[in-house]
Amino acid sequence: PVNVIVDVVGYLGSGGALFTALDPARILDTRSANGVPGTTKAAPDSTTTVAVAGRGGVPAEATSVVVTLTTTGVQKDGYVTAWSGSGTRPGVSDVNTWVGHDVANLAVVRLAAGAFSLYSSGGPLHLVADVVGYYR
Repeated sequence: PVNVIVDVVGYLGSGGALFTALDPARILDTRSANGVPGTTKAAPDSTTTVAVAGRGGVPAEATSVVVTLTTTGVQKDGYVTAWSGSGTRPGVSDVNTWVGHDVANLAVVRLAAGAFSLYSSGGPLHLVADVVGYYR
């Protein structure tokens, strides 16, 4: 038997934001200080802010981004949640992490002031984000 969880993150309808696909561009890599001020792993129970506007082809007027989130070098099982960083953090995961495995998942994330946040429950771990499109 398999348990399945589905989290609704949005919808597409007429009159909504327009999507623009991009060639993948790395906007965060904690292994190489890309998008962060050092090469330190994200600590357990920590939040990392990811500046997006003006990077990887994402314009300042973008309202949301589509990113591939990857975790690597995980030292303690947990999860990563992506959200705008404004308001209360959602109680759902975008990437479930476990020791000895690199895990990637696609996420659509709303931006606040041109950035979004990544919360790591486990870790320490490295975070990688590749932007593949945006909404405006």
